[in-house]
Amino acid sequence: MSRSCAVRVRAEEVDRALSDEQTQQARLRDRLATADLRLSVLLDAIGSNGSGGVQATTGAGGVMEVSKRPIAGPQMYSQRPFRSSWE
Repeated sequence: MSRSCAVRVRAEEVDRALSDEQTQQARLRDRLATADLRLSVLLDAIGSNGSGGVQATTGAGGVMEVSKRPIAGPQMYSQRPFRSSWE
């Protein structure tokens, strides 16, 4: 095999690997967006009664303050790698 042929084959391998990684990154980005949406829906369902899913009572004349639910962000995601069931 000539040097130029070997260089071309190697370039094709690198291009294929890059394309595969970009596809994998897009899949992971889509899955993360889906998980973010699901988490938001769950948090909305839990917090729909305004108390975060927890019933609280206050003493006579007491005031209970309820903060808004947290917005799902990157800090809420697990730090361990995710293994898909189809890999």
